[in-house]
Amino acid sequence: MLRIAMEPDDNDLDEDSPVRLAIVNILILSNNLPPTHVLPPLLEQFPKLATSANPYERRGAMGALGAVMEGSPDFMADYIEDILPLVFRSLRDPEPTVIRAALVALGQITDELPTEVTKHHVTMVPVVFELLGSNNLEIVKAACTSLDAILEWVPKEAVEQYLPKLMEALLYIMTTDVDTDVKIIVAGTPFTL
Repeated sequence: MLRIAMEPDDNDLDEDSPVRLAIVNILILSNNLPPTHVLPPLLEQFPKLATSANPYERRGAMGALGAVMEGSPDFMADYIEDILPLVFRSLRDPEPTVIRAALVALGQITDELPTEVTKHHVTMVPVVFELLGSNNLEIVKAACTSLDAILEWVPKEAVEQYLPKLMEALLYIMTTDVDTDVKIIVAGTPFTL
């Protein structure tokens, strides 16, 4: 499945392409098999794939990581400190599909292991804020979702430092000629503070 997840894919994100279906199958496997049967091959290849010169391998690594989080958070907790730097690095990737996949993975990791991820909020929140200003609508949508997941778990006193920048970014999105879908996501995202 991981090999298929690394294939080139220019299809719409909503279409059932081979790449998308491979990620869905990885998710199903991680939810229905013991983690020791699904995760070792991914964990063994993840550092190499996440730093590969091939953007499809980087995107596939992030997509697979996000997919396994739901089914194996306890198992993944032991590896998350080694994996997070590669996810953070992928947030600054030159390829939009890699950035989007990293944002989705970060959101899923945060949903499953919030305390491990939010320890790093000082490093990652500014990067995700930057991505809210991307020209790529899929990145903006994924950044909104990721930011919501992160801020839900950041201690309230720490969130205060982000409020001015958050309000500025959200106001910009709501008052400019940004895609309606993005505005709907922003309006519907509670950004639990």
